[in-house]
Amino acid sequence: MLDHLDETPATIVPAQSVARSVVSVEQIRQMLAAPEEISGDELTLEELEGCLATDAPPPSDEEVERWLEEERTRKYG
Repeated sequence: MLDHLDETPATIVPAQSVARSVVSVEQIRQMLAAPEEISGDELTLEELEGCLATDAPPPSDEEVERWLEEERTRKYG
């Protein structure tokens, strides 16, 4: 019944999944190693936060719960 647990991970995980993971790890490594290029058109994190700032008070817990319920109703019926 649990004979498959004796198999090595290499026989359980399809080769495609392993190859895809290796490619993903390599892509991440390359992105981290690449010098960061910032053009004059890009906003800093602080500037982006400023774009989101409003004078309105934050929503109450009841408002947030109502929004979530409305979204669930819209999504799941």
